[in-house]
Amino acid sequence: MLDFIRAVAPRIAHPIHDELLSEKGRESADKWIERKGRTDYRRLAVGESIDLSR
Repeated sequence: MLDFIRAVAPRIAHPIHDELLSEKGRESADKWIERKGRTDYRRLAVGESIDLSR
């Protein structure tokens, strides 16, 4: 995933396929991507949406 984020270099990245990770696992993955992802990274809350056209 990190290689993909670095290659694509999006303005912002949101995880969408990690339901099997525990809360602690999600926190660890979030911190790792925040430090290494080279992009703005935010986890969406359940039911939250964003406008991707911006």
